[in-house]
Amino acid sequence: MKHDINRDHFPPVIENIIILVIVMVIGHTLIEDLGTVYNWSHHTMSIILIAGFLFDLFFTMEFAARSLISHKENRFMFYIKYQRGWIDALSSIPLLLLVSGPGIIMLILGSESDTMGAGFFSILKTAKAIRVTRVLRLIRILKLFGKIQNTESAMTNRHMATISTISVVTLVIVLVITQYTPFARVGDLEDYRQKRITELSSLLNSSDNSEKRIEWIKTYVSRSTVNSDIIELKTRDGEIIFSNPDRENLIFKAYNSGKPFVIAEDFEIILSYYPAESEHAKSNMIIFLSILGTIFSFMFLYSRIFVQQITDPVYVMNKGFRNWDYNLAVKIDEHYQEEEVFELAKAFNQKWLPLKNQIRAFRQKKSGGQEKSSIKMDELF
Repeated sequence: MKHDINRDHFPPVIENIIILVIVMVIGHTLIEDLGTVYNWSHHTMSIILIAGFLFDLFFTMEFAARSLISHKENRFMFYIKYQRGWIDALSSIPLLLLVSGPGIIMLILGSESDTMGAGFFSILKTAKAIRVTRVLRLIRILKLFGKIQNTESAMTNRHMATISTISVVTLVIVLVITQYTPFARVGDLEDYRQKRITELSSLLNSSDNSEKRIEWIKTYVSRSTVNSDIIELKTRDGEIIFSNPDRENLIFKAYNSGKPFVIAEDFEIILSYYPAESEHAKSNMIIFLSILGTIFSFMFLYSRIFVQQITDPVYVMNKGFRNWDYNLAVKIDEHYQEEEVFELAKAFNQKWLPLKNQIRAFRQKKSGGQEKSSIKMDELF
């Protein structure tokens, strides 16, 4: 059964609302990464988290509704394959179940809760697979592109959508691969933890644990911006050496669910991974801005080139083949005249148009010039 690829599932007003939400979620993605980079307050990031959950829920419901409508019309696989339903699926369900969903549960339970559930979701929140899943949000820009028809040419719109999809998915795949490649990954939590343990162990590991030594450590840690990720540092005896003034915000991004772990044998530390998260967010922002730049370049630059060099010649030749009264010649760009499209256009201009005029003149002469040829172009092609 043949289906219309441009056919909408919902009434125009709902489709327009979806476009608006897509634009909003693009802005939300950038804001969330900015908040991570600059370590905004927990209250602000909680609001951003709730908004992200609502967006993920909205797009999951959208995918479910489109799937149900497509199934009822016996075109579910057509929707998945040709109307890019797979993009709707990737940019909704995994994010709801693995990213914003657990985030909301963590927000409700509280990161310092001692319950088994809180510990589980705290581990889930920092898992590499979950952090990689967040990258799927970058694919949502393709949903916006699929709603915008830059030209009236169905061929141009389809090809622009295809190359945009390939480009975006390729960038996302590269970003995912880097997270599993030791020499290329950015902002990996375990890499950062090992690096900081080595640095801090070197700082704290000393046989001299006199009051003067402890006072020096306290002064150094409190004044050094490099150690701003230390939430709390204390001796094994329980003496607090340093407590970060920003503890309330940092504790929500703490290793070991905010519980202290032993370092350099004589000290206990609570360490935050926010610097690693910041580097990871910067990487995401670079890729996201690259995706935006790539897509808008295709939309406003390459689409014009495609129309001029592919769509327009094909349009003129198609009209010329099928309409006796259409005698416009294809404009051939001398710089690309050896390409296949323009080779065909030259044959159209130099052979078909003169032949068509001869056939038309002959038919008019035969009919006494009183009526047009009864031959239809569709009968010839």
